[in-house]
Amino acid sequence: MYMNMFINEKDAVKKKAAVQCLLKYREEFFQKNLKRAANNYETAAQLLHDLSKTAIFHNKEGTSRFWIDTNSNNSGILCIGSSSIGRDSSPMDENGNGTHQDLVVLNEFLTQMKPWKKGPLQIFGTYIDTEWRSDWKWDRLKKHVDSLDGHVVADLGCANGYFMLRMLHDFQPKLIVGIDPNYKAWLEFLFFQRVVQSDALVFELMDGECMDKFVCMYDTVFCLGVLYHTPDPIGMLRKIWLSMKPNGQLIVDCQGIPGNDALALFPKDKYANAKGMWFLPTVTTLKHWLARCNFVKIHVFYSEPLSIEEQRATEWARVKSLNEALDDSQTTTVEGYPAPSRFYVKCYRG
Repeated sequence: MYMNMFINEKDAVKKKAAVQCLLKYREEFFQKNLKRAANNYETAAQLLHDLSKTAIFHNKEGTSRFWIDTNSNNSGILCIGSSSIGRDSSPMDENGNGTHQDLVVLNEFLTQMKPWKKGPLQIFGTYIDTEWRSDWKWDRLKKHVDSLDGHVVADLGCANGYFMLRMLHDFQPKLIVGIDPNYKAWLEFLFFQRVVQSDALVFELMDGECMDKFVCMYDTVFCLGVLYHTPDPIGMLRKIWLSMKPNGQLIVDCQGIPGNDALALFPKDKYANAKGMWFLPTVTTLKHWLARCNFVKIHVFYSEPLSIEEQRATEWARVKSLNEALDDSQTTTVEGYPAPSRFYVKCYRG
């Protein structure tokens, strides 16, 4: 598949070498980082395998595989499944809609995959109130994103592929490559993909360090919630730059701290109860990072504190969330740092 995507290489031998380099990185990353995770989710993987044999993945003619529910009180729910399923309490029938046992396996899989992070979702009639209101983020983003029609798109840090499906619904991209090292998120994506069955969706189970293996491949890159999780945000942005076609579009969502000074917070250990947090910039610093990595036309279109309504614990995500990470004033984290803000930026490869 990637042989036709490395547009900067016209030599077939060099194209083949580029693809082989990517495949080698993928295999080495799995062997080094993901074997333990695969063992931890062995039960969920087996349930997904069992589900793949059932009739619930056989789409009945005339029904939808996925759609956005805009008629409910919670508009913007991403619905996965057949629109004829889950509308009442009766079990699915034998005419292509599965059996009661299929629903039992499905519900067990959904339970095994808790906590659900990105959504909200409705899966074959089951409403999943996820920790993050990712629909709010997408509503903000899509107003400012240049059209993705015909684009090869990367979703770096794609999680379960929620935003990939929103892109597929709202635009007509040629290909969307999701990149994420989270094994559990990959299983969720595999479930979605077995329902949606789109040739335009690909998930690469790797980290962001792989981006420079996709040289000049992407028309648009989404880097959502990634930069503050890497110890080298400048190096990551340079790899992203290398992966993009000339004048390609970059959309960044970065957690940071309020203020206009050119600085970034470097937590001693945790930040807002979370590990793996490295540099949390002000919006000024984020713009400087992008400019020094040769991105141009830098436009900040959203800069607001992160709210406890957007990230919170739910029945489907019984976790310590943002509310538990802030003091009573909600202006300071439990570690004594400034409470998080979110910055959304659009820019282009210079």
